[in-house]
Amino acid sequence: MSCKKDEIKWVIKFSLLVIMITTIPYIIAYFKQGDNWVFSGFLFGVEDGNSYIAKMLSGANQSWLFKTPYSSMEQNGFIAFIPYLLLGKLSSAPGQHVQLVMLFQIFRWAGILFLCYSSYLFISLFIQEIKYKRLILFLSMMGGGLGWMGIPFTDTMPLEFYSPETFGFLSVFGIPHLLFSKGLLLSGLTIFMGKTRHIKNTLLVGLCWFLIGFFQPLTIPIGWAVMGAYILVGILFSIIRRESEWIGIWKREIFHILIIVGITSPWVIYNLFSFYHDSFLKGWYSQNIIQSPEPVYYFISIGLLIPFAIWGLVPLLKEKRKTGYLALGWLIIFPVLIYFPISTQRRLAEGIWTLIVILFVLFLINHHLKEKIIHLITIPLLICSTLLYMGAIQATLIPQSPIFIPVNEIAMFKFLGDNTTSQDIIMAPYEISNPLPAWVYVRTVMGHGPESVNLKEIKKDWELLHKTNDPQEKENIIQKFHPRYIILENKDSSLKNMDTVRQIYINQDYSIYQFQE
Repeated sequence: MSCKKDEIKWVIKFSLLVIMITTIPYIIAYFKQGDNWVFSGFLFGVEDGNSYIAKMLSGANQSWLFKTPYSSMEQNGFIAFIPYLLLGKLSSAPGQHVQLVMLFQIFRWAGILFLCYSSYLFISLFIQEIKYKRLILFLSMMGGGLGWMGIPFTDTMPLEFYSPETFGFLSVFGIPHLLFSKGLLLSGLTIFMGKTRHIKNTLLVGLCWFLIGFFQPLTIPIGWAVMGAYILVGILFSIIRRESEWIGIWKREIFHILIIVGITSPWVIYNLFSFYHDSFLKGWYSQNIIQSPEPVYYFISIGLLIPFAIWGLVPLLKEKRKTGYLALGWLIIFPVLIYFPISTQRRLAEGIWTLIVILFVLFLINHHLKEKIIHLITIPLLICSTLLYMGAIQATLIPQSPIFIPVNEIAMFKFLGDNTTSQDIIMAPYEISNPLPAWVYVRTVMGHGPESVNLKEIKKDWELLHKTNDPQEKENIIQKFHPRYIILENKDSSLKNMDTVRQIYINQDYSIYQFQE
């Protein structure tokens, strides 16, 4: 599948427009920095954003394997977050944090370009009219479902506000590795569903999906599931239609899919083996809870569009197009994936929004509606994204945590940067422990929900440290984590009268104590 030069030029221009629009709030935030606040670099999901910068800082300091800085637990290292580790190696002091944030944005921009092109090619499998391909690309990148309709009736945010996998805009706005994993997923499907079935194309699909492992390995099983559903739907329709030689046709399809699975399975096997045998990764997995919400929320955001999507799919099935089998198979397997019994089940929604938008627009086209009417009907799909975008801009206008960091906190980070090594462990409040490793190459005992293994117990110890008046009990708690430094707010007197700590730094808001074991 390829595009004409004019189409490619348009996709590039559109990608640059998306980059510009989604970068404006970040620029506003940088200009809102002042004497009291420093921009963290992130407009939403700041806790995760800081963790990405911390991974990049780790890469800048010669790390090649992922070891979280948000735990004092011993770690063996794990092949994960490779793009962030590699990008970090392009930075250096001074001004390293700004460099890392800029590299993160460049990574996001590249992801937008790649996903736009990959999505456009995938869309071209289903429709040839350029004006509608452009509309679908716009909606798949910048749109969302109808979750806004549930805001007055539910006590939970719409899916569009927190599920970058299910919809496109959140990833476009700030999660670059998901842009690449989705783009590679769609690229593989596009190549596989092309007009020719050749072993070279099959190997190319395998390569695309193998590369997914460097960005988001959990996307690989999505490809497997979609291909499996495609096969089952195709066989079922072949039997119903009593097509001759269907066994041979689908045997060949299964053969090519098995090759793809064979090429990509090392990532899945490696991850399963590692999370089963490594004690740290076990703890990480048990806390990495990204479960799907109740079905009613999917129904409001996506389910209301499904009947129209199926209606748009019918002509593809009547024409015996394999893309119709793929689309129907994906729609059928989607609810199975998002409620599959794993802790990260919501991640398995990746890519479905692009397909739903394609089928929804096909439904509108098949009813011979005027182009202006079609554009009008699709406007509600932009409401959630617009709310997110305007909310991000509003959040930059009055600097506050966690999007902005107090300058006294940054000053403390700079002191630690001059007086610590990579082996040093810091005890600090959770709110400080999260951004700290993004600024200083140290370890904290907590600071990131999934990566701080045994987080609940650690928080209980931290609370007990503040409640107890027994110096020995305080020392026993501290010794669990072997910290070199402890950070407290100045109003906090938890370490008062302890002989094993001494104050080494103080500013208007914070104090740093050195612990002598």
